[in-house]
Amino acid sequence: MSNHCIAWNRQESYYNSMCLILLTPTFSCHVLFWIQVCAYKSLRHPSLLWLYNYLILDMVSLSQIFLEYFTRHYKICGLNPVIYDFLCVLEAYANNYTTMVQSFALTLTNIYRLYVIHNNRGCLYCGKSEVYL
Repeated sequence: MSNHCIAWNRQESYYNSMCLILLTPTFSCHVLFWIQVCAYKSLRHPSLLWLYNYLILDMVSLSQIFLEYFTRHYKICGLNPVIYDFLCVLEAYANNYTTMVQSFALTLTNIYRLYVIHNNRGCLYCGKSEVYL
């Protein structure tokens, strides 16, 4: 592969800068949510597994968007060719891969919920309270 700069034209750069402004608070809210989940044991319910699964994969997608933005915004032409080629391949395939992993993970979570409901275990006992799926 040739080591040429990956760059956007002026209009795409402006659009992606606006997207970055919108995505930064979103990523911050995700991080704050995970800090709360780690800090407070009461938020760790099995019934929230679907939500946790979605949010983890959403953070992976946001990280991929940040990587793409910084790769293209700060022209990294002088980078080691092996790292540069890896970033090009990562940018090309990361979106499809994360979308596929997200759909599989959410589908498996829904199959697990169906299995629990089908076996007449509509609620899970977490201490003194019941958590309904």
